[in-house]
Amino acid sequence: MTDSQNAEAIAELRKILAMQMQSEADRRRGHAEEYSDDKRHVAGTEQFQKLAATVKDVPHDILGTWLDRWKLFYGVRGAAFEATRRVGFHTSYNSPTELVQQMIAQGIR
Repeated sequence: MTDSQNAEAIAELRKILAMQMQSEADRRRGHAEEYSDDKRHVAGTEQFQKLAATVKDVPHDILGTWLDRWKLFYGVRGAAFEATRRVGFHTSYNSPTELVQQMIAQGIR
């Protein structure tokens, strides 16, 4: 992959990640309304809103590492799912960079 192709792929990955985070925030918002007594859905909604809004801050090299392991993540789909499903229930992330690093770590076990 050329540098230009790599830069385009990383830009696309950043866009996809932001869309995934926003989609998950929307899904959690629906669950928060449906299960109003379970505050974890509200926490998850807020966390994913924050993550979606700050995906632009994930360093290029970290997204590059994730891109290098793209097939690993989505071949098994487990790393991405596991990292996101726990938000608001068992963990939270201070930034999307932290989330992506967790996804990378889970994907290379």
